[in-house]
Amino acid sequence: MNPWDTLHGLVDEEVWISIGGQYASFQQTMGTGDVDLFAQYLYKTGKLSKDSLGEVLRRRGRPELGDPKTLRHRRDAPDAATFVPRSPEQGYALLGKVGEGSMGRVFVAKDRDLNRKVAFKQISADYISDERIRTRFLNEAQITAQLDHPNIIPVYSLEVNQDGKLGYAMKLVEGRTLRQFMLEARASWENGQPLDPSQRRGEVIEIVLKVCDAIGYAHSRNVVHRDLKPDNIMVGAFGEVYVMDWGLARVMGAPELGGKVSGEHGGLTRVGDAVGTPAYMSPEQAQGKNDRLDGGSDQYALGLILQELLTLQSSVLGKTVRDVMKAAASGEREVPRHRYSAPLPPEILAIVAKACAFRVEDRYATLKAMADDLRNALQGRPVSAYRVPFWRLVLVRRSHPWFWVIAGLIFVGASLVGLFVVGLLGMEWLVGG
Repeated sequence: MNPWDTLHGLVDEEVWISIGGQYASFQQTMGTGDVDLFAQYLYKTGKLSKDSLGEVLRRRGRPELGDPKTLRHRRDAPDAATFVPRSPEQGYALLGKVGEGSMGRVFVAKDRDLNRKVAFKQISADYISDERIRTRFLNEAQITAQLDHPNIIPVYSLEVNQDGKLGYAMKLVEGRTLRQFMLEARASWENGQPLDPSQRRGEVIEIVLKVCDAIGYAHSRNVVHRDLKPDNIMVGAFGEVYVMDWGLARVMGAPELGGKVSGEHGGLTRVGDAVGTPAYMSPEQAQGKNDRLDGGSDQYALGLILQELLTLQSSVLGKTVRDVMKAAASGEREVPRHRYSAPLPPEILAIVAKACAFRVEDRYATLKAMADDLRNALQGRPVSAYRVPFWRLVLVRRSHPWFWVIAGLIFVGASLVGLFVVGLLGMEWLVGG
């Protein structure tokens, strides 16, 4: 297998025929056999399209191995030799931008020592001189790095240079956001196609459970996320779930950071008087009570996300940001109905209602309690948020100790009624006779 086989099918046949010679020339000139940098070279020379370049950057083949000579060469080589910009301390080649947030841009990057692809988030040029935003960005990197949990994205390194450029490297997740996950599921329903097994109700709840575990762990470390939404949750190609973007996270008890960053849509993050994303804010969050936000606010957002995953529709609606903020501040949400399938189980509806209670004290005491209810609902066990009607508890669940007693009484009662009716009919026959 040739190292450039990841390019197969992405370049013209004429280029593919001559690619061996071009790759050898690239190696000799640049002192590296890095396939991703070779793809950048082909893109810069017009032999690879922008879309094809993006496809190459997302692909992962066999591990790439080098030798000490390449490490020395790449440190001595000028910046232009890589055909791509570098991270602040030159440790990563920034291969291509894949996202942009309120404070920074995210790139697919290449660790030039270990040859692994990572995600590299770098503060936007607009905020390099804003000390408050720089502090918020640094806090994001440090908080994320110190939350060591399987469902929280791991941070690898932090870089900064004398010009104020700041960025950090983290795990590159191959997968899609929870938003994309929901859109795909909705498209399947609308097109009459069967759902992928990963999109079924039980699997969807398992995703939420992993997020509950991650955020519950953060709460145990006195950290609140404050910007939970489907766009900030990644679902990997092999079932991994990661909570991303801790840019608005706050250590409870720490002073609130200033700095103004805002979006123009209810689904975008805002920083200012009200911190978070309007469509996923708790009432107290939308009311700007930032100093009072705790784990209950994250729980509210998770309740909204759970409702959206199960109904495939937005939980909070509004034509403008002002409308969405008004609905969020008053605790208004859409009635949880699934447009495409059977009604949701009452136990699940009760869990959503409790997590999204207007008053913080009416919500679950912890996310663990919410997760316990979800697990019980999946396994058919009693849910603390839902009081099962006695008749349903007895007659539906045969394991209930009163089931056979009630069933016996019903049988005896029905038998007595039957005998009474037969007796009356018999008397009428005798009298009539």
